[in-house]
Amino acid sequence: MHRVTSSGATATPKPQPFTARSAPARWWLLTDGAIVVGYVALVTAWSFLISLNGGPDELNHLFPVEYILQFGSIPKPQIDPVVPFVGHLTGVEFPNGMPWYADLPFLHSLCAAAIAKFVSAALPSGAGYFGARLFDWLLGGIFVFTLIRVLLWSGLQPLAVRLIALLIATIPQVTFIFAYFNHDAFGVAAVTLALHAFLRVVKRSGSVLPDAIYFGVSSGLVLLSKPYHYPALMFFTLMLLLMWGVDFAFPLKAIAARAVATAILVSAPMLVWIYLHVGTVFIGTGLPLGQTDVCYVLCNGVLAHWHSIWSFAKVNFYSFFAVFGWMGIYLPTGFYLIWFLPIALSFGLLSVVYIAKRTKAFWWCDNQAALFDAGFVTLTILMLLGTVVISLAGSQILEPQPQGRYLFVVLPFVAYCIALYAIEMQNSVAARYRSSSGDMAAAAGYRLGYNFVVIVLALLTTGMLLVNILAVFFVLAPAYGKLWWFVRSILLRPLLSL
Repeated sequence: MHRVTSSGATATPKPQPFTARSAPARWWLLTDGAIVVGYVALVTAWSFLISLNGGPDELNHLFPVEYILQFGSIPKPQIDPVVPFVGHLTGVEFPNGMPWYADLPFLHSLCAAAIAKFVSAALPSGAGYFGARLFDWLLGGIFVFTLIRVLLWSGLQPLAVRLIALLIATIPQVTFIFAYFNHDAFGVAAVTLALHAFLRVVKRSGSVLPDAIYFGVSSGLVLLSKPYHYPALMFFTLMLLLMWGVDFAFPLKAIAARAVATAILVSAPMLVWIYLHVGTVFIGTGLPLGQTDVCYVLCNGVLAHWHSIWSFAKVNFYSFFAVFGWMGIYLPTGFYLIWFLPIALSFGLLSVVYIAKRTKAFWWCDNQAALFDAGFVTLTILMLLGTVVISLAGSQILEPQPQGRYLFVVLPFVAYCIALYAIEMQNSVAARYRSSSGDMAAAAGYRLGYNFVVIVLALLTTGMLLVNILAVFFVLAPAYGKLWWFVRSILLRPLLSL
């Protein structure tokens, strides 16, 4: 981690007096495999309980997949299908000029079509769309595995890292977006890959070439997602400029040249093709927008309509954590007020305290590692606030329904911030014992701090997993007949026919 240390570009951080006992790397790799398998199983269980088009715009996302499989080409917006056709995966008839997100990159659709082509043949009639959903299930596994790799760069102990990754991944709304077919699953996974690549670039010693190329590829994938994932690219740009500003030896030009060139190679062909095919890119106007009379700012001579803004904030907060169906199925209010709200407020409070402490450490000690940490958290908060403002403006101008998933670009960044806060908590608890001289007192302090952090994270993660499971029973359990039909068709019918 040579480029963000306090003494210079090649310094190595000093070991702590206490290091939690760590299992062999092979054991942790097996643990990560079990976490990925378990998370994919959780997402799959959710998916079986979500009916076709049970999430926002699922049929619109599935339409290009159906068209690709049926005709072997990309549909022309507002024209195809010229003749209505019945999809092989869904059994749904798609009308002439079926609306879809024609001016957004469709790499997600191509990958899903490739998987569904081979999987759907083994599925019963009318259930082929699970073949397309399979791609999102796999993206869920990639997301949680990459998130673990991101958190390991924080320097937090392995057990605490896995707990934070599960805490974020089991937020009910996060599980929901990986359970049905939608482009947000692709965007969240791509942003997490890009953050992992960014941390490798700025914290590894040696040649930057391989990591810069990895960073460029993952950034290109972000460009091939939806525009509300692009704030991550602005975050990376500002962080690189910040690091170069405090250390001119930082190889900014080498990283930027390789990453930008690779990102262009990855994304430009499809983006250019979309522009030539549709005439626009990134606008997201492929679907008809409903007309609303909601106004937030600068309307009818009023600077701000606070009641509308409060309603917007409430919907975004609720749907960031748990709102299902077509933004109409909520958990009981107590879940939001007693569980999700304290977590959100605690994160905000910890962010302010952490930024103040790390900024003070840089100001008085010229600690570049402290500046990196403070800059990371500050830009994460600014990115969150910025996406909220953009979402509010979009809701007023373009009039889409406000949804918390538009803010999911911050998920891996928030997870990394939580890891930084956990390290700070551990050090704060250990500091209480530093008044006693001797290494034994210091080691005992770090051990107590580590145990405190693990217990807190274990309680939070267990609680989030329980809420995740309860959400299925409260909201999705009425669809159990769908699950029974699928099990009967796939498992029992072949057995009974023997």
